[in-house]
Amino acid sequence: MVDNKQPLPTSAALDTISPATRLLEKRRMMYENQEKYILKQKEYKQAEISFRLTEKELREKDQEI
Repeated sequence: MVDNKQPLPTSAALDTISPATRLLEKRRMMYENQEKYILKQKEYKQAEISFRLTEKELREKDQEI
């Protein structure tokens, strides 16, 4: 993921930006947000697997008692 954290132009500057440039900026932002979303999904799935494993171990220990 490219980290080009430049502030968005002000409304006065937006008047001089072409619609194509605005569209490209929106697409870039959408792509970055999609990458973040996919990363969060992967993190959640890993945490869920870990929790399920811990739960299984606790249930097995409980059965032994």
